[in-house]
Amino acid sequence: MKSFRVAVVMLLGVSGIYAQKKEQFADMQRDIASIQDQVKAIQATEAEKFSKLETLIQQAIDTSRATNTQVAVMSSNQQSALKDLQNSATIPVTTLNSRLDQMAQSFQELKETILDMNGRISKMDAKIQDLQKQIQLGNNPLPAPGAAAPPGGMASAGPAGASCSALQADATYSNARRDYTSGSYDLAMQEFSDYARCFPNTQFAPNAQFYIGDIYYKKGDYDNAVKGFDAVIEQFQENNKTADAHYMKGNCLMKLSQRDAAVKEYRLVASKYPDTDAAAQAKAKLRELGLTAAPAKRRR
Repeated sequence: MKSFRVAVVMLLGVSGIYAQKKEQFADMQRDIASIQDQVKAIQATEAEKFSKLETLIQQAIDTSRATNTQVAVMSSNQQSALKDLQNSATIPVTTLNSRLDQMAQSFQELKETILDMNGRISKMDAKIQDLQKQIQLGNNPLPAPGAAAPPGGMASAGPAGASCSALQADATYSNARRDYTSGSYDLAMQEFSDYARCFPNTQFAPNAQFYIGDIYYKKGDYDNAVKGFDAVIEQFQENNKTADAHYMKGNCLMKLSQRDAAVKEYRLVASKYPDTDAAAQAKAKLRELGLTAAPAKRRR
């Protein structure tokens, strides 16, 4: 009996311990489940953060690529601009000489314009001089405005032209330029001829002779025009009208159907005066004729 009681007591004790352990195990399971839920929540949060971080990294990479592209484009543009600047800054000496020649020509034309203005201002004085010339010439009056000058433009002293003592260089040239510009070619011809005859050593003597040839050209008298341009080339050597005289002589020769002689003049201008406007015009004429500025080399 006593042993039975001991066994019952022990059984009850074991049952109590089992119940206690079972309750502890249940608590542990609940704690584990709670921890698992927390871990899942943390994993979800971390996954979301990682996704956002991955998106930000991709955006940073795209921005970096776009920036690199912009930098490359800017660098290319800067290099191109620098190259253009270097090309524009490196002007060939021939181009610079051409610009200097053009400036000199412009200055020359400006000086002629100033002389023309002075002629207009001295118009009244010119009328007084005309009266004085009529008194001095007596029975040898000045030629009528339509009187023609001798071929080539070099008038001789006497009834055909005014007395040199009665002329002033600036006024004569200025009046001639004014009449030439206004289309009074006959009067301008006589005035330019008087100037070339009376003032052959002045700065504008080559210009006066050139305009004589040009007036003949405008009037269609190409033979005398050639003589006028030859006078510029032969009598005044190298001057600011030499290249133009050769070019215009070539034009006259073309009008006279002397093609080979004209081509020779055009090529001379292109080779000897390459930086002048006359050279550019001569090259254009040669292109129209299907030729080049340099003569074709003979085959051996």
